[in-house]
Amino acid sequence: MFRRYAFAFVIIVSFVLLTACGSSRSGGGSPFVVGTSKVSLTMGDAPPAGVTVLAFQIAVTGAVLNATGSTASLVSSPTTLELGRLLVETAYLNTASVRANTYNSVAFTFANPKLTIYNGSGAAIGLCAARAICQLTPTLSPASVTYSSAPFPLAVSINSPLGLVLDFNLNNSLQSDLSINPSIAVSQLTPSGANGLLEDENILGKITAIGPANNQFTVQNGLSGLSFTFTVDSSTTYADFAGSSFSSLAVGQIVEVDAHLLAAGTFQATRVSLKESSIQGMLEGVVTSVDSATQFKIVVTDEQPDVLGIAVGDPVTVAIQSGPSFEIDAHDLTIPVGLTFASAADLLVGQSIQVRPLPSTVGPSGITTPTDRVRLRRSRFTAQVFLKADPNFTVNNLPGLFASTIPAISQIQARTSAQTAYQGVTGFAALNLGDTVSLRGLLFKTLGDPTLVADAVRKR
Repeated sequence: MFRRYAFAFVIIVSFVLLTACGSSRSGGGSPFVVGTSKVSLTMGDAPPAGVTVLAFQIAVTGAVLNATGSTASLVSSPTTLELGRLLVETAYLNTASVRANTYNSVAFTFANPKLTIYNGSGAAIGLCAARAICQLTPTLSPASVTYSSAPFPLAVSINSPLGLVLDFNLNNSLQSDLSINPSIAVSQLTPSGANGLLEDENILGKITAIGPANNQFTVQNGLSGLSFTFTVDSSTTYADFAGSSFSSLAVGQIVEVDAHLLAAGTFQATRVSLKESSIQGMLEGVVTSVDSATQFKIVVTDEQPDVLGIAVGDPVTVAIQSGPSFEIDAHDLTIPVGLTFASAADLLVGQSIQVRPLPSTVGPSGITTPTDRVRLRRSRFTAQVFLKADPNFTVNNLPGLFASTIPAISQIQARTSAQTAYQGVTGFAALNLGDTVSLRGLLFKTLGDPTLVADAVRKR
């Protein structure tokens, strides 16, 4: 049964019911409409088990609140997201206007699931051979699911923020014939704090517009197609630009923005970092093998903007050109002494790597893209706490991909610090041996066990 090797993930659909105003797809302001509340949606996921899921895409085509005699739509157009990066974070979907009412249920509609896995189970799974990387396009039936249990009926009032969390359980949804029959559950979320619903929304994309008069700029994400308008203030920081102010921004730059989704449904940028200023764009993916000093393989998890001939979920061979630069995208993390990423010798299966692609080729062995820059990014995976030695801990029960390397990686040391954010647990002291945790951080190849400099730990 495929179910044994499937995994569960959580889609967090967060509804912020705000002051009366109209809908806005860019996250900015909108006209006043009497008797409605603004609704913002985000998505996240939960840990895989069994096979290693390298990329998972699905389109959210509908999210509708149902009341007696009326409905309220929360999604204005289909949005495709790659969920692998959402183990410890969320992804914004849309903000819509919702009329005050008592809603009895919510219906979600999905489409076009695409899955790339490493089958480390030791046996074939359907048409996916053991120890193979496979791209799957599972059948989705039914495509729409309605949920009416608690917290429904749900009373929506003007100026009364609330949220819902949708748990989409792929382990229960994936059938033995590889089709998907969605299994969901919904719980209520209430936003709190000065930073509104989300305190660390992380958005990658290309700057499409700048409004210097009101200190705003707009970024479009290449995969989802969504545009986001951010406001900056004196507390906003800028990283990797020639300057350190709003004037450093330019249309066409690829940037990563940390932001708060505020109670008004707008985005406040806290940090803007430059990822690429050339027209070449960038590819990001999970390393699946290191073949030589000049070649390694990834499964693509992001591309900004679209790279011709390459799609998210594709296995790609990266050919390192002469005189390449190796960089660490620290994202303000302090890197402990002795951890380096300076050459191909520092590449490791499971790392998240960003490359600047040069013209790619497609041959009998697949897609090959040359690159002159290799950048270490934050990896995301789920494991189990095995040892603790304050402030660090060791995890095992790793995703199967780590066992594919020689020698196999059976455990990883997670280094924590004051910069590490904890979710679902108060801090390091509250972690227990045997806890399942999702981790995000920079993964380094070291003598013995690899080391993860963790910036986020989420207890499951």
